[in-house]
Amino acid sequence: MLKRSLAAVAGLALSLSIATTHAAETLRVSAIPDEAPTELIRKFKPLGEYLEQQLGMPVKFTPVSDYAAVVESLASDRLDLAWLGGFTFVQTRLKTGDAIPLV
Repeated sequence: MLKRSLAAVAGLALSLSIATTHAAETLRVSAIPDEAPTELIRKFKPLGEYLEQQLGMPVKFTPVSDYAAVVESLASDRLDLAWLGGFTFVQTRLKTGDAIPLV
């Protein structure tokens, strides 16, 4: 199940990177700050390594200070992919108009 989920994330990430108008050099990823930044980085490491291997590009996890920061970072194209909760996704969708959920 985990491998299937990771493959789906990799597929989405690839489609997002292909869909951008500029060639992405690094896939920029974050998550809602529901844990300490060091813990989020530790938990993301295996997924980041998997995505780098599957996509053939660097993946950088950037912790954010609060929920609004992840929404703003997605809306201003400072992030390509983020782990969000339901409410934060709705906020992102309203702000960007084109956020796509991976469920």
